[in-house]
Amino acid sequence: MPTLNTRQQSPRCSRCPDVESRRRSGNLATHSYCMRVLLLSALGAITGVSTAFAVNFGSYGVPFIGGGVWVQGDAYFTVGRLFLTPAVDAGTVSAVANLQQVPLFLPSSAPTNYCHDSVHDACVLDENYGDTGWFGQNVGWGWTWGSHPFQGISMSVQRINLFYVPFPIPAQTAACHELGHAVGLRHRNGSCMQAASPPSLFYSSHDLAHLEDWFD
Repeated sequence: MPTLNTRQQSPRCSRCPDVESRRRSGNLATHSYCMRVLLLSALGAITGVSTAFAVNFGSYGVPFIGGGVWVQGDAYFTVGRLFLTPAVDAGTVSAVANLQQVPLFLPSSAPTNYCHDSVHDACVLDENYGDTGWFGQNVGWGWTWGSHPFQGISMSVQRINLFYVPFPIPAQTAACHELGHAVGLRHRNGSCMQAASPPSLFYSSHDLAHLEDWFD
């Protein structure tokens, strides 16, 4: 497993050798060429995006407001697990392992005592937020690059609500759902990405196919 303070350059951005230094510095204004490479290789051609792809994959949302979805600009997806309760910690580990099924996508996670966008792409935390009506939120927490529906953010925070997790919503389902939003997956019935009372602990083959297309 890669160490948390080391990020290798993604093979997908080999034609943009300084993309990672731009990510760290926050200067991605000149990142458009690499993003075009990402989009064209993922979609074939922008004009050929299928209805299913557009509906079930792609970013939306506003930073620092709950309910966002963001895409990943490279294959290295580092998840921090911030002082989690045992159930949510185990569920997050399982959700990351589920994402590791996607070829060329390299998610990893580790317990942390802090989260920072220079190291992490996502940070899972849990708290009893009360009877809010939501079991989790994916909040963009940093600077953005690109534009919707292919907008990324320097880090996203997955808030797991212990009022509903791990009962009646399993911890793995909640982590699976919110981390899915952190990598571009929108709501879809029949998997952990279902909006209300997700029926599954896992991503569906349809969910994983979107990510495989994105990182292929």
